[in-house]
Amino acid sequence: MNNIETHARPAISKEVAALHPKGSEPYKQMVNEQWELMEGRITKIITAYTEEEMQELWSEFKREYSRFRKFITYMTTEWFASCPRQFLRCYTKQYFHIDETTTSRVEGAHWTLKRDLQVSNKDLFDVVQNMKILFGVAA
Repeated sequence: MNNIETHARPAISKEVAALHPKGSEPYKQMVNEQWELMEGRITKIITAYTEEEMQELWSEFKREYSRFRKFITYMTTEWFASCPRQFLRCYTKQYFHIDETTTSRVEGAHWTLKRDLQVSNKDLFDVVQNMKILFGVAA
């Protein structure tokens, strides 16, 4: 979400600067509030369960934020056109991942398993035994 935020905040800041002096507390507060609203809408798009729901939410988002034309173009080209199947739930839910979509948790579990295996040339039996130990399953 960081890349999205770095493209969204300047657009939000420019709009808020017309209402409050840049750098003032009301300015900072309003920018943060507007970003949180936008982030919530983006999250709903990303986590939509069906493609139809995602498309509907994305259309609403584009209407709501049509004044941020550069940001909408960025989202369309960099996210929705180039790699939607890698991050939109309506596509990723078809793959078995135990409903774990947080990359750092998955990477942490992978690292733990690799650490416990210690070498990459163990046979499948050793791998299964280590996984049972790791997951607390009686061997």
